[in-house]
Amino acid sequence: GDVTLPGLRGKLVTYSDGTTNLSRALHAAPTATNATAKSSPTAAPPPATRTAATPSAPAKSYLIHGTLDAQDCQLTWSAPDAPTLTLSKLNAKALLDTSGGANALQLSAQAASGNHLPAAVAVNLTGAFFQNGRLKPLTQLTGTGTASLHGLDLAALSPMLQAAGFHLQCTGTADAELNLANNPTGENLTLTLNVASPAFTGAALQGDTLHPDKLAVALDADLAGGGITLHKCSLDSNLASLKLTGAKTNGVGCISWR
Repeated sequence: GDVTLPGLRGKLVTYSDGTTNLSRALHAAPTATNATAKSSPTAAPPPATRTAATPSAPAKSYLIHGTLDAQDCQLTWSAPDAPTLTLSKLNAKALLDTSGGANALQLSAQAASGNHLPAAVAVNLTGAFFQNGRLKPLTQLTGTGTASLHGLDLAALSPMLQAAGFHLQCTGTADAELNLANNPTGENLTLTLNVASPAFTGAALQGDTLHPDKLAVALDADLAGGGITLHKCSLDSNLASLKLTGAKTNGVGCISWR
């Protein structure tokens, strides 16, 4: 079927006990019949009898063919001691075919943490991920995906780093591009990251401040057979520069160069 979501507004709240407003809403209260059954005395159960083991049922398959069109939606998530995360101006088009046909997703949104300026997020995904109502094994997936992030305020990451135990404060504005191509023989991944006016300080740096004039990272790698081949891996700034090409791992931690 086809689903259209114009102007959807959603809010997810995580409470200190780990539950969410969604899980609490879905948790049904005991019915009167259940309460009566619990309070009434029951006869002792009959002696247990042995039954022949039955084979487990095969995994269920779900044949679905439909589209999703979300227009100008907004989603928020809040939790104790964490900034509110907001996805606004969310637009998405998706095609889902679990019988074995093509699947696609196009998504764009503005992502913001707390009162920091939002970053532009875009995701495009196409591929064949299902067969006969079931998800294909990872080695049989085929498709391509791209993701981009523009205008990310690094200061918005500081509370998340603190919550994860990394005492580091960051400032600067980051742009990132990720491309992934997957086929039965392996995957190719490319990544570029550029940070304008970066600065890093905090207990993790023993109070020092690193303020490079720029920070640029580039990666081009093939992943196949449990190994990684680096066509390009570089980090460039006025504080340090690193370039690595032709590196290859055999999947057990050994690195060699062509």
